[in-house]
Amino acid sequence: MICNAADSEVGIGGLLIHLEEIAMTGLFRRLIPGWQLVVCTGMLAVSGCGGGDSPPPLAVVKGTVTLDGNPLPNAAVLFTPTNGKGGASSGTTDSSGAYSLNYPPDHAGAVISEHVVRITGKTGGAATAVEPVPPKYNDKSELKATVKAGENKHDFALLSK
Repeated sequence: MICNAADSEVGIGGLLIHLEEIAMTGLFRRLIPGWQLVVCTGMLAVSGCGGGDSPPPLAVVKGTVTLDGNPLPNAAVLFTPTNGKGGASSGTTDSSGAYSLNYPPDHAGAVISEHVVRITGKTGGAATAVEPVPPKYNDKSELKATVKAGENKHDFALLSK
């Protein structure tokens, strides 16, 4: 694949959003185990276009995720800019529910912007996958977060019902 600067600026953001939309559909999750890995791998591969261009302005984002008051370990956290500028940032929660975001390919943080936030705690393969997080926090996310210059702390207290 040959990339030029114009492709990188317009195409990557659109492709990342498209990859994210595909990954968030229920059909995709049933057909391909480990959809989170596929999305992250796709984001990393796409971010390679542009020949070393520096990332957009980023800010550090950290926080915790709980479900019904308990830490949600191994959850995928995805921040996608609502303005379509820049790509998505992602992170995974640890055993205490703490996460920090990374912007592909290897930058800490997220684009300074308003974001839609999607969180999934799906575990197991496609046939045995269990999603403890309701769709209003992932497939049909109602979560929003604003990333400002400096360090940002965004905690998410999710409810299963």
